Amino acid sequence: MSVVRARVRFWLHAPVLPVAVAMGAHARRRMPSLPEAAGERGGAVAGDGAAFELAVLGESTAAGVGVGSQEEGLGFALARALRRHVRVQIAGESGATVARVHELVSSLAFPVDAVVVAIGVNDTLELTRGRTWTRRVAALVRDLRARGAREVVVSGLPPLGAFRSLPQPTRSAVGARADYLDALLRRTCAALDARYVALNLPPREEYLARDGFHPSAAGYARWAETIAATALTATAKAP
Repeated sequence: MSVVRARVRFWLHAPVLPVAVAMGAHARRRMPSLPEAAGERGGAVAGDGAAFELAVLGESTAAGVGVGSQEEGLGFALARALRRHVRVQIAGESGATVARVHELVSSLAFPVDAVVVAIGVNDTLELTRGRTWTRRVAALVRDLRARGAREVVVSGLPPLGAFRSLPQPTRSAVGARADYLDALLRRTCAALDARYVALNLPPREEYLARDGFHPSAAGYARWAETIAATALTATAKAP
């Protein structure tokens, strides 16, 4: 979706957005509260070749909310999806906006072959302004490059407008807001030569945790396969 189209769609929902967000917050408080995944936030996955240095950075999905252990979360799922020797490190925090995610960068060790970034849901829910979002995403990408990330891969936002765990009008209004931030994210990545990967994960029951909001182990695995196939395979094979 283009930025212009996404912006128009968002502004059509703007009058109900404050009420919709409040209703969404109430709905999320009624959902099961899931912790960040247990276990070490880093390690190695055995395979052929020299170790590929991978970092995963972001909000609750980077932290593995929705599964019991980090082994089932996005970081290790990505490491397995590359099908080679991988060393992975994970920096994620539930509830983090892109500004907070940027602060987490200091916990990662550089240089790395690739950083995979998962952001945007909390900025959607906290109504981060479009210009602010764009500026902060750009600052994050530039900082990752400056610190020694060979490749920066940014996942698109999930289709919040399709999540049945969110009531109407929250679902439609928040979905339109997420689509707008996602369009800005895609444009920003293109301008900075970062790889944007659309999150084409259907919000089906088997891909969702019991809160109906975060991914399940199967959801993380499918998400990881998509990122690996579309954005990381060439990087992982390069000398």
